[in-house]
Order: sequence, then C-alpha cells, then structure tokens
Amino acid sequence: MRCLPILLLSKASAKKSYEKLKNNPDYIKRHAEYSRKSYQKRKNDPEFKLRRGRINKKFIELNSEYVKQRAKEYNQRPEVKERHIIQERLRRESKNEELKQQQRDKYHNDKIHCESIKNYNRWYREQNKPYVQQKDKERKFKVKLEVFNHYSNNNIKCSCCGETELLFLSLDHTMGGGNRHRISLGKSGYNFYYWLRKIGYPSGYSIMCMNCNWGKAKNNNICPHKTQT
Repeated sequence: MRCLPILLLSKASAKKSYEKLKNNPDYIKRHAEYSRKSYQKRKNDPEFKLRRGRINKKFIELNSEYVKQRAKEYNQRPEVKERHIIQERLRRESKNEELKQQQRDKYHNDKIHCESIKNYNRWYREQNKPYVQQKDKERKFKVKLEVFNHYSNNNIKCSCCGETELLFLSLDHTMGGGNRHRISLGKSGYNFYYWLRKIGYPSGYSIMCMNCNWGKAKNNNICPHKTQT
C-alpha cells in the first residue's frame, strides 16, 4: 500500500515534466528519433503489428474528423502533390502494359467475365442511346480527320481538282482495286480508317473527291480531268 502514493507522485511529476518539455525543439527532436528507432526495431514483430493496428483503428474511430483534416492538409502540400504525381506517372508507365495484358487475358479466358462485360455494355448503350450515338459520331469523325490529314500532308483537299469540302472527299487507292481490297479485309467505311491507323498508315492511298474518284474508277484508273488536259 505504501507504493501507491509513490506511483501516483511519479506519474504526476512525469506529466508535469512533459508539459514543460513538449514545446521544446530539442526534446521534440530527441523524442522523434527515439520513436523512429523503437519502431524500426519492432516493426516486424507480429504482436507489435497487431497491437499497433488496434491502437490506430481505435484512434481513427474516436478522432475521425481530426484524422481526415490532417490527411487533407498533408495531401495539399506542394511537395506531397508533386511526389504523388511522379509516383502515379511511374506506376502507370510500369504497369500500363502489364495491366492491359491482364485485362485482355481475363476477357478472352474468363467466359463469365467476358459475358458480364458484354451484357453491361449492351445495357449501357440502350440506357444512354443518344449520348453513345453522339460519342460514336465524334470518334468516327476524329479518326477520319486523322487519316485524311496523314494522306494529304495536313492539307485536306482533292489531289486532282483541289476540292476542299470534307463531305465531298473520300480515300482513294492510287493503284485501283479499292473495293476488292476492302472486301478481302472484311472492312469498310470507318472500320477501314481504324485499320489504316492501326497498321501505321501504309502507302498507296490519296485523298480525292467523289467525282474524281468515281471518274478514275470508270476511266482505267485515270481521272477524266487529266485526260481532258
């Protein structure tokens, strides 16, 4: 029983000493160093991990608003933002191809997963039909512009008569046989544009207006404009 007053006195004196030292920079530095060393020694101890996890969980439950505010303040720091951006870029660069391959394998090998994706895509297109149609139209127009810009050196016009109206222009096979070529590939229209972009824009194509293209097809692969001159 005699030990109890001594114990209470020691706790009170320790608390008083801490109140004096808690704002002392040297004490804060020493305390942080001690905590770091202590953590490094015990961080792989399973019992320590379990106890620390319980303490952290309890603290977060009791001080959720405080923890959220501190986390928000920490993430708003410029150096932290910059570090997060660098880490995210590196993660994407290192895992992008790997993740894509994993998704391809999962899609092709897991029939249940593949069927669920198809069902979801079908449902989404039905529920958002106007939006999906508009996006498809924009995407097709974009790939058409990319192909036309490539084969006209970024100056879209008919290679024969100089027509610039995009609605009048089309892609021409310079050596002829365009219809047979598209049939052999099983691709036409915008699918053919996607195929050209995918294989790296091969040579043998040019931009012509429909008049010149059709006249060329009917005139032994020579535009009537050239035969007239």
